[in-house]
Amino acid sequence: MRFKNFSFLCIAFLSILSCKKSGNSDNQPEPKKEVDIYIAGLTMQGKAAYWKNGAINLLVSNDEQSSKATDIAVQGSDVYLSGYRYVNDLKQACYWKNGVRYELEDNNFDSEATAIALKGSDVYVIGSVYNAVLNKTIYICWKNGAKTNLISDISNRWYASDIAVKGDDIYIVGGASESNKQQAVVCKNGTLTLLPFLTTGAIYSTATALTIVDNNIYISGYENSGTPESTALYWKNGAAIQVAKPALAYDVTVVNNDVYVAGEKLMLLGTYPIGSYATFWKNGAESFVYRNYYSDLQNIVVNQGDIYAIGRAESLNVFYKNGVKQNFSNVPAFPIKMSIVSK
Repeated sequence: MRFKNFSFLCIAFLSILSCKKSGNSDNQPEPKKEVDIYIAGLTMQGKAAYWKNGAINLLVSNDEQSSKATDIAVQGSDVYLSGYRYVNDLKQACYWKNGVRYELEDNNFDSEATAIALKGSDVYVIGSVYNAVLNKTIYICWKNGAKTNLISDISNRWYASDIAVKGDDIYIVGGASESNKQQAVVCKNGTLTLLPFLTTGAIYSTATALTIVDNNIYISGYENSGTPESTALYWKNGAAIQVAKPALAYDVTVVNNDVYVAGEKLMLLGTYPIGSYATFWKNGAESFVYRNYYSDLQNIVVNQGDIYAIGRAESLNVFYKNGVKQNFSNVPAFPIKMSIVSK
């Protein structure tokens, strides 16, 4: 009788273990999806190009003057890039769709396109034209190649650094000069709004990039009081939030309510800058990517928990995945911006 009870208990115990193991397997995280990695930039020979999973796509012919791809956006199988190429020794703003170039300006003056955003079949590009006659740089937003009034400050006191589209709204960020100060700005559908300083006494701030998640607008940037001891920050729906000091912030992305900011941690000797470390912050907690003088992170993307970044490492631009340098090209090249797309 005792033996039978013992056998029954053993069978029951093994059944419970089996159920637990089965339950654990059901709770295992799903395997990560494969991704396509698109990187915009230029070759060591100064030719605009982009790379898809390491394969190079030149955007200009080898006999053309130097050129550069400054930003990239991917929509389905279509790849869009902003940038410029030199024509008769003048920069000429343009964008490319699947390698086909669309000119944005003639070559009477220097011009360049610096960022690109998509809304359905519409292509928005921001950039600048230097008018040598007026000795003035004018910032412009083009829609499908035509100038718009989305940058409408006719005094041309402000500049644009990034653009994003959400629904029917077009957002552009940058900075505006006023008296003895410069202040970060956001422009929504042509209406300009100053972004508040974080600290009392600040006289300089700039907005460097933006992302829109669940109707929340996040804008990266930095400010200072006229000294090198800058404060990296971001604005969420117009409210300034400190990231680090002394530091600079160049890009921001948000995934699962976690805010990632890319930039550089400044090394100061007193108030004199002596170097910087490539750094990103996750909800304010810093992670050094390259601990050597004169490095930074200019671009950051998070996909399925993996952190991709592009930045400067001394005299070179570098592509990182989870803090480790990656060889994205079989020839030396300068990465500028990226898009990571899950398959």
